[in-house]
Amino acid sequence: MMLESLTAGAERALTRAEWLARRRGAALVEPLDLLAALTLEAESRAVELLIEFGAELSRLQEALGLVDEASLLESDGADPEPDEGSLAGAAGMEPLPRSSALRLVLSEAMMQARGLDRTRDVGTEHLLTGLVSASEPAAE
Repeated sequence: MMLESLTAGAERALTRAEWLARRRGAALVEPLDLLAALTLEAESRAVELLIEFGAELSRLQEALGLVDEASLLESDGADPEPDEGSLAGAAGMEPLPRSSALRLVLSEAMMQARGLDRTRDVGTEHLLTGLVSASEPAAE
């Protein structure tokens, strides 16, 4: 997925997903990393939808093991920001590869965003839709 086809919120969510995957020592960024990252994007459309459909963010974040990460992001400014042309989130680091399951989620998100308008950027709501459409643990 081309970086320029993402909204700023979706780009931050993918950057955070990679950051979370690195923190857990993973070799790949997985759909659960993206779901966790979306819950940390407090003012996003994805979070609005999760709340609208009855999700309790604090319980979801706890289930995803985010208690420490959420406080870390809030307290010491460790929030990863995207580099120019890279989602590595840290200068000099190679981006972690995305799992095939995450690539499928991103493809679904792109199809959802572009379903009626081929010029539309992929937003956090589309990433969430991609996660729900996948038959992965993140969808459950």
